[in-house]
Amino acid sequence: MRLTVDKIASVTRNLNLSRTLTLSDEILLEEGSAVAVRVHGEKSTYNQLEDVHGRWMTLHDGDLVVGALGKRNALHGYEGVMPTSLKVGDTINMLNIGGVMGQCVSYNPDVGKPFQLEVLGQVLIFPEFQSRQGIPAHIRHNALKVFRSKPMPTHWATKDLENINFDKIRYYLSQGQKPKRTWDEVPDDIKKTFERLGIPEQERKFLAGVEAQFDSEAAYSNIKEIVAKQGVIFANSTEALREHPEIFRKFFGKVIPTGDNKFSALNSAVFSGGSFIYVPKGVKVAQPLQAYFRINAENFGQFERTLIICDEGAEVTYME
Repeated sequence: MRLTVDKIASVTRNLNLSRTLTLSDEILLEEGSAVAVRVHGEKSTYNQLEDVHGRWMTLHDGDLVVGALGKRNALHGYEGVMPTSLKVGDTINMLNIGGVMGQCVSYNPDVGKPFQLEVLGQVLIFPEFQSRQGIPAHIRHNALKVFRSKPMPTHWATKDLENINFDKIRYYLSQGQKPKRTWDEVPDDIKKTFERLGIPEQERKFLAGVEAQFDSEAAYSNIKEIVAKQGVIFANSTEALREHPEIFRKFFGKVIPTGDNKFSALNSAVFSGGSFIYVPKGVKVAQPLQAYFRINAENFGQFERTLIICDEGAEVTYME
């Protein structure tokens, strides 16, 4: 959804947001996630917001505002916590003049009850990715800044890299479909491509799980029930970040950091899909997990992100 907002709070200053934004209805509960809200009600005290330029602006009923999720513990203002769940249409509160938003649990009578805020959606930094990414804006934004600041590598790469025109590459292509759990659900044109590679047959014979990515998104994703019951997670990275953020965020970028080089920063900024594997402590996955990635378009970059986490004493074989 596209939305033009009235006010942008100072807490989001580092995001360099414009007033016209693209919103996702998938909201990741994380401090610092930028969200758009509609203000409900009027207040005569503690009714102002500091914008990204340091100006003080009075909030009014119906204002469309961008702030960031967070918690506060102010002696003379509001005490608030992160919501335990959040979806479009829910109500949260304005916790300070900088635009921190959360669930108010107590307030100073001198400042009155906090503003009620109707959640409209999570702000996306990259409109071309639409809402399917479900990734907090600031993660990608920071990586993009690193990419722009890094020079082309010279110590491990050839001069051929100088021919790359980053403005002419397409970074995301998708038919807008969620990963299918059975091959019968996969669109015929995509299914035929993977059938020629023998993937469905291989899965039936000896694979514990399969990820099949077509351009920017997973077309098929499945893991055998007996493996899943062991606590093993095998999913595309976009889905894993949304469904298992506590694991994904902890290990993301730890082997090859975003700032390692220009291309690691680019991948962090624009990644979509890829494989995510988590194997719990002591679990030994007897059959291999396998992922297939296919590019089907010209002038397109496939930026999958693979993250494999084997806990202590665990074993897994992964083929890509």
